[in-house]
Amino acid sequence: MIVDDFLFCGSSPVVLDTITHHLSNRFGDIKLENGPKLQYLNMVIDASIPDKLTFDMSRYKHNMVDNLVLPTRKESECCTTNPTLPYLILRQ
Repeated sequence: MIVDDFLFCGSSPVVLDTITHHLSNRFGDIKLENGPKLQYLNMVIDASIPDKLTFDMSRYKHNMVDNLVLPTRKESECCTTNPTLPYLILRQ
């Protein structure tokens, strides 16, 4: 089993420690990040201000635009004859 990312949140360190202990026993070496400000799936989750949670997706959006390639004339012509083809192409 391959697990890419999980996000567990809670106010009880005991519960979070129990979850990470069980995951570590099951899957071996795992990487953890904790604290009031976390990086998760190209987002920054900030809980540093009491009673306020913010999600910063600027890096996510920046990376999405960086990977965006506008279609060439040939691809555009193809799209006009076949409306099922995408007008925007994402390449990695």
